[in-house]
Amino acid sequence: MRVIEVSDLGLQSAGKSDRGQVRETNEDRLYEDATEGIFIVIDGMGGAAAGEVAASIALEKSLARLQRCVGSTEERICEAITIANNEIFNLAKANPEWTGMGCVMTVAIVEEGYVDVGHVGDTRLYRIQGGRIEKVTHDHSPVGEREDAGELSEIAAISHPRRNEVCRDVGSQYHEPDDLYFIEFNRVRFDSNAALLLCSDGLSDAITSAQMLRIIERFGDDPQAVVEQLILAANQSGIEDNVTAIFVAGRDFAAGAAGESVDSRAGGHWQKRLISPRVLLWASLNLVGFIGLLVLQFNLYQRDPQGESSQPRPRKIIVGAHQQADYPTIGAALAVARPGDVVEVEAGNYGEQIELKSSVLLISQEPQKAVLYSTTPDFTAPSIVSAREIENAQFAGFKILSDNQTPAAIGISVLDADLYIEDVEVTGTLLAGIEIAGSGSVTLKSSYIHDNRASGVIVRGDGNHRIIKNAIVGNGRAGPRLAPGIEVITPANPEIVGNLFGDNSGAGILWVGATTANALERANFFGDDLKPNQQGAIMVSRNPASSSSARPAPNRPGRDAPDRAQNSHVVSDALTWPARRSPR
Repeated sequence: MRVIEVSDLGLQSAGKSDRGQVRETNEDRLYEDATEGIFIVIDGMGGAAAGEVAASIALEKSLARLQRCVGSTEERICEAITIANNEIFNLAKANPEWTGMGCVMTVAIVEEGYVDVGHVGDTRLYRIQGGRIEKVTHDHSPVGEREDAGELSEIAAISHPRRNEVCRDVGSQYHEPDDLYFIEFNRVRFDSNAALLLCSDGLSDAITSAQMLRIIERFGDDPQAVVEQLILAANQSGIEDNVTAIFVAGRDFAAGAAGESVDSRAGGHWQKRLISPRVLLWASLNLVGFIGLLVLQFNLYQRDPQGESSQPRPRKIIVGAHQQADYPTIGAALAVARPGDVVEVEAGNYGEQIELKSSVLLISQEPQKAVLYSTTPDFTAPSIVSAREIENAQFAGFKILSDNQTPAAIGISVLDADLYIEDVEVTGTLLAGIEIAGSGSVTLKSSYIHDNRASGVIVRGDGNHRIIKNAIVGNGRAGPRLAPGIEVITPANPEIVGNLFGDNSGAGILWVGATTANALERANFFGDDLKPNQQGAIMVSRNPASSSSARPAPNRPGRDAPDRAQNSHVVSDALTWPARRSPR
């Protein structure tokens, strides 16, 4: 650890990394130099020693580029992270024992009046100013994205069982500095009365930003004390991860941040005052009365059904076949579920059609081990899962199966709903694996949509929808017509990024209406080691009634050159969970 104060930028900084209370090794790395204004936090992942290797490589390679002051600050940062990424990627390919290694990292360069930030993953940078703490970076993780979108509170995100999974990392794929959805770059103001906190998720998953702010305000004139107290608080929370923090203070931060707390911590001078016995008696009687009032209020709230303490708390409802489960069927559990509840479904086969509810998380305890299938071949309930006019619903981890005995028209049908779908598998449906219609906001992420008889996914309506990092393969091959992986019908305009398309009987993406095919093609993966989509990567039709006028774009061929990750890696991620399961 070191503390540096220089006159040019007027910065004070300190950094510390701790292996924590459980881990035998420390896969975090950091660099802090107030002279250069360069600050880096890296969190390695990959299991065994691979996480340490990846983090060390990332620090060495990125720092070498950052210290060459050639190009703009943005170019320096983005090139530094990309160089580190590609070095890790190439070494992992050449060394089987390092397969799957990678890291997440945040790089900050402070210049007069600004801080430039490059960021990949779930390390973080906060800015502290005027008694407020603001998260500058966005977490590139399923849980972090929902927290940033306001779908999860900070407390709920910290306690979420999948908080360690990331959907962007440094090292798993080859990248160029300007690749879409790789490096998040930000430039924000940094005044002399502001401070910065860079940290690994060992800190941000242990204590809240409000707790961080209290520590910073109390010890803000001593950067070394700030990082030590932050790490102490994280370890006392019971976090099992490595913990790393860098604190950077502007020249005028301590005067405004510490305020009266500095005097009290330093043992400020107290005036001796004489207190009369009458005042002491009055104070004692008031204290007794205050305690009695608290006890009375507590008892009233315990008895009063309208009291705040009697409000229902979120519950975990277990569905399964054994006696300890709360309900044997998903429908029965959903019928009693309240907003905020989590319905967890044990492994097994569930022959039922279900209707999702607002603000309820429905999740399979083991991904794809809870299987939903239809029991009504007469199409009285054409979709196995439906979501109609609901808000903040979540559906994750299930396999949805339509077979020849009881075929279903649609696996998941969504209309005018806000729904987050992740890590699901949908196969065998007659009309569409998933249909998204109307308004609302739907995110479909990290899922496997395959071998449906018609389109894999259909999107129509005017909602704000996102289809990200899914494997959409083999759809339309058993149906009566050529069918695409994704069919978009204007005015729908979903975000489609990072998906893998292959072996669909139609195009990878059929877009009925105007769009930019080149941008879609650059943002997704087509063909490569899989069989190509029969009608090419992208087909754009301006005629809603027919796609005969569409002009297909060719599939991108597989490449041996190191300008793209091998498709076997992409397939493996997409079929399990593209958001990498970090062993951190």
